[in-house]
Amino acid sequence: MWNSLANFVDRAVPLVDAYRLETRIVVWEGHNVLTVPLNALFRCQENWCAFVVENGHANKRQVKVSHRSNLVAAIADGLVEG
Repeated sequence: MWNSLANFVDRAVPLVDAYRLETRIVVWEGHNVLTVPLNALFRCQENWCAFVVENGHANKRQVKVSHRSNLVAAIADGLVEG
């Protein structure tokens, strides 16, 4: 949880105690990014890996993660869509 500091300009109604403001802070944003659930990745040595299905078999593949949240990871290299 992060705290935010807001400065209201020209507010029409004065604020009272227990006023609550919810914010959404965007730290990184990308377009046409391949993402996978974070729990689909695992550590192999000092790298990230994922299992991919090839010819009916699960194979371990090293991937490069560019960004991640607590839910998903953006894949920069090692996987393709589908």
